[in-house]
Amino acid sequence: MMVDTHLFQAQNAEEVAEAGVLLGKNALTGTYWVPVRDADPRVIALYRRHYSANTKQNHHSGIAGPSERMVMLTTDAKALWVWRLIRPPEERVSTQAKPDMRRERRGNKPSTYFGGERGIMCSVFRNEGPILSSVLVKEAMTLAWARWPGERLFTYVWDAKVRSVNPGYCYKVVGWRNCGRNKDGRFTMLEVRQEWLE
Repeated sequence: MMVDTHLFQAQNAEEVAEAGVLLGKNALTGTYWVPVRDADPRVIALYRRHYSANTKQNHHSGIAGPSERMVMLTTDAKALWVWRLIRPPEERVSTQAKPDMRRERRGNKPSTYFGGERGIMCSVFRNEGPILSSVLVKEAMTLAWARWPGERLFTYVWDAKVRSVNPGYCYKVVGWRNCGRNKDGRFTMLEVRQEWLE
């Protein structure tokens, strides 16, 4: 198959996404995913339909928060994925990403940010398109490990809010494992490590 060279000279993510629709996959990454800003209107629209979304919030400045992140849409803009780097407070570099410093100044207790979990967290995955969710999960894993080699990947699935009788099935199909529940017991925690799949 012949690939148009203009696909490799795209100036921004939107041009890559438009070009990717022609091929089905993003020519730069070889996946269905295209990097985008977290304040992209298409991102916000998909996020607002996710079960965990705070629909009362405006989100005009983005959905991912102050941590290091990777926000992606599929080439047809029908699926959304957000990776966030989660570190304990003492390892965070930016003061913006250190909410415990602000809590301490106000006289509040330090938080146990995501229960003290560490790694790269999938904070949002929403698929409204025709591509199998497990295919998208596997491709997102590849992109995460390309950026953060060897890091633990994890996510939370809110059992009561998903339709599946096997919450997180699309993750489990590609090697993710149950690793417990969150503190109040509402969420199943899933994780995967690069060495498990080698």
